[in-house]
Amino acid sequence: MRFLIQKIKIKLTIFWEKINNQDFSTITPISDIGVEKDLQEKIHHGSNSCGKHLKNVFSFMRVDCNDSILDVGSAKGGAINCMRRFPFKKIAGVEISYSLYRVSIKNFKKYYDLRIELFNCDARNFEEYSRFNMFYLYNPFNEEILEEVIKKIKNSISKDREIFIIYNLPRYHNILLNYGFFKLKEFPAMWGNKIFLYSNSDNPSRILKS
Repeated sequence: MRFLIQKIKIKLTIFWEKINNQDFSTITPISDIGVEKDLQEKIHHGSNSCGKHLKNVFSFMRVDCNDSILDVGSAKGGAINCMRRFPFKKIAGVEISYSLYRVSIKNFKKYYDLRIELFNCDARNFEEYSRFNMFYLYNPFNEEILEEVIKKIKNSISKDREIFIIYNLPRYHNILLNYGFFKLKEFPAMWGNKIFLYSNSDNPSRILKS
């Protein structure tokens, strides 16, 4: 029954978005997003993860105007649409598919939110990780690519700087542990899944104050 209700909510959301000339929630098959065939086997389709579960994570984090977040594998911008309701200093997304990137640009035009910045780029080649202290991933790619991205994030930060990774549907949880990240907390997510919260510190000041 719970999953049936979720499906109905998604259908209503898609209908409402269509009326407003937006598309955060329809799922585009990997074969139709315009990336090379060998890469299609390494990335996962994007879907809209905005909802009460993700909002609960940001509320727990006590997001403020000193925080900047990057959605790695941002697809059509569904999670970013959730993030913009919180007082982040900067909100960004990096998406390899040009067609999904263009849809996300169209989705956010009506909001005139200058905090939002969208990049059409392979996350492995992205060079601006150091601008952010929070990172969001909704199981965007396979183990091989995730390891490259996590390594790049880790190498972009100074040792005395606290960062946080929010990993929705954490299929490759051990990769983050292998690169020195500490799992701090679990949250429920849609479809009975989990969201894991990590930091490069095992006792970050933000969590201690929560």
